[in-house]
Amino acid sequence: MVCGAPGSGTSLATKILRYSGMFAGADAGPIDARKFHESVVFRNTNNQILESTIGFPHAPKTIVQFSTHIKKLEDRIDELVAGVDLKGLLQVYWADHTGHQLWGWKDPRNSANALLWRKVFPKLRVVIVEKKWRWSERRRKGSLAGTWYRAKSNKPLRELYVNPPYIDGLNCFRFNVDQFMRDAEHLEDLWRWLELDEGSFRDFKEFKLLVNAEDKDV
Repeated sequence: MVCGAPGSGTSLATKILRYSGMFAGADAGPIDARKFHESVVFRNTNNQILESTIGFPHAPKTIVQFSTHIKKLEDRIDELVAGVDLKGLLQVYWADHTGHQLWGWKDPRNSANALLWRKVFPKLRVVIVEKKWRWSERRRKGSLAGTWYRAKSNKPLRELYVNPPYIDGLNCFRFNVDQFMRDAEHLEDLWRWLELDEGSFRDFKEFKLLVNAEDKDV
């Protein structure tokens, strides 16, 4: 499960994961796209849960929204878990793809729904995407949510996205976008965590070109 604040590099991180061998869903965008690496069915499920708890089917935009959602998620967890059509969800996610041992999905909303997803997938592993927030980037355009968060979010809200409630005890890797841009060892650490054979990959500069990572991503 890939999570982190909107506009923090979750798309880049997922693109890196996909080129590293992770299947992200038959309903995800093209692997070479800059954005759109979310599984549509997982994103829609996250939206339905948020609609059910706070009447806002998007990534929470305020501390009050996020906190209210967590409280209602706690109170209704058994009901909400039972409401997930896991068989139907996975049928859409996998479609006719088979043979992928490493799979996952990306959505900033995962940070708000970690309690539910760890109930659905008890062996869940989590990639938390981090990136230093820069005042100079507040006018940078991207996805609608990413543009909003860069311009109007505050530090306490961003902290909730990178420290999601209910991930304690899970196997987590903190992927730092800034560190990836300058440090090949951070990518190698990710591959080791994924239990991949590092020797099968290109060198660091070639890999950055492959995923189209640019300095403006930092």
